[in-house]
Amino acid sequence: MKTMIVVLVEGVSDQGAVRAVAKKLGIFIKVVIMRGNNLKKAVRIIRSYKDYDKAIILKDLHRYDENAIARRLETIATRIAKPKVIPIVVKRAIEAWVLADPQSLSKELGVRVNVKDPEALLDPAETLNHYMKLAGKEYIKSERTLEMLMSKVDLREAAKRARSLSAFIKALQDP
Repeated sequence: MKTMIVVLVEGVSDQGAVRAVAKKLGIFIKVVIMRGNNLKKAVRIIRSYKDYDKAIILKDLHRYDENAIARRLETIATRIAKPKVIPIVVKRAIEAWVLADPQSLSKELGVRVNVKDPEALLDPAETLNHYMKLAGKEYIKSERTLEMLMSKVDLREAAKRARSLSAFIKALQDP
């Protein structure tokens, strides 16, 4: 019997990124877009999947306080009866995961990408757009674009530079 992993994300670009990661790892996931930050909605969504083995909630930090977001996520996890709810704060946005492997991104775009700490960037999407513009492209937040870019990422390398990606991979792989 397949393990059912439900992953809650904020938007369609996040959906593309997590699908690419799961596919690279050979793990089946059900991705659900949360649309908004309503705690009750997240709880209802997770409870609607009665046969899940674990749920992972990915919340972009953006410009919010990390401790406040972590507390909100922990509140969600404790309000759900099943024990396998894993909250993960994505610093600052999921585009940081793509930027965490500058070598692969450089190869894909044909321009030199130099990002020291992708999770320290205030706006990873804007930084990604900057490098794409250097390559004569424009970053349009979409499921397809981020899934394609994330599929090129070396997960081992990127996980070393993006703690939230490392936590997500661990959450997917742990029983």
